[in-house]
Amino acid sequence: IIDIHEQKEKATFDREKTIEEITDPGFKAMVSRDKGAFYLRRFRTFIPWIANPRINQEGLSLLGKRINEPEGGSRRRDFPFSFKKEDMGVVLAKGVCGEYTIRDLLDDAAYTGSLDFLNSRETTIQFIEDNIYRKTLVAMCKRLGAHREPSFSEAYKSSIESSTLDFFKRKEILPAIKENEDDLRVFYENNKKKYEVAESRKVSLIEVEDEQEAKEIRKKLLRGENFEALAREVSTGAGKKKGGDIGYIRKDQRGAIGRESFLVKKGEISETFKTTGGWAIIKVTDIKESYMPDYSDVKSSVRTDYRENQAQEIGRRIFNRNKEKFGLKILG
Repeated sequence: IIDIHEQKEKATFDREKTIEEITDPGFKAMVSRDKGAFYLRRFRTFIPWIANPRINQEGLSLLGKRINEPEGGSRRRDFPFSFKKEDMGVVLAKGVCGEYTIRDLLDDAAYTGSLDFLNSRETTIQFIEDNIYRKTLVAMCKRLGAHREPSFSEAYKSSIESSTLDFFKRKEILPAIKENEDDLRVFYENNKKKYEVAESRKVSLIEVEDEQEAKEIRKKLLRGENFEALAREVSTGAGKKKGGDIGYIRKDQRGAIGRESFLVKKGEISETFKTTGGWAIIKVTDIKESYMPDYSDVKSSVRTDYRENQAQEIGRRIFNRNKEKFGLKILG
């Protein structure tokens, strides 16, 4: 499954100069001004060279062997293969923050809920390096005091809460959801309005910067001049090269253009109206009436919505079952 070879030499980078830069008081001042968001932009450029991950080929070879030979070890609930107790401390890589072991990899993989990174040597190494980068970034932020910045602390807290909820949903709620064809069809029938395809109208547009010019163009159209020809000649808006044709749109699309298209009948010329790009006149050339699609056409969406609905219901049951026991409260 996994074929791990020696990693090619990476490009060099002036680590000492970069370390000197980020430990300079001026750097910390910049961090304070940017209120934490600075890290995500600035560190992304040089964090690989600060972290300096060095892959241990022997450790990766053992990892590949255990994946290819799953029998004979203790099986973790999260993984379809086995490891021996002594495997846990085997070093896969070293970085500026220390060693990264098989135990670290298993913990990080369990948190993400995916083993896709084990499909190849490249993705395995990338997963290891990304987690070393993350640990290094956390250490650097703490060293510079970023965790004391109010906005950074709030963002971190929000991220932890969101990640915890996502983890709980993956591990406890989603596996409990069971559905069959009958369940999905009943859900579809009870929520048909949700899947209705709204009416749309095919619109041709002439858009110019000046209101008076738009009024003069409308007069020409009412006298019988060709809409498509005028659009190609004078329009500054979308669809100019197609004679003003901007395709089918719904009432809630393209702002004023969408709203105005539902005020005129097929074949009619609209009044002039204000848009974000200037002044416009439109003509509706076709109408697609709203309709209710068959279950088979929206089955994928029905299944997604059904599972989300079930997840919320299971979450409510878990909350109600534990609110008295643990004193749970809904804060917002």
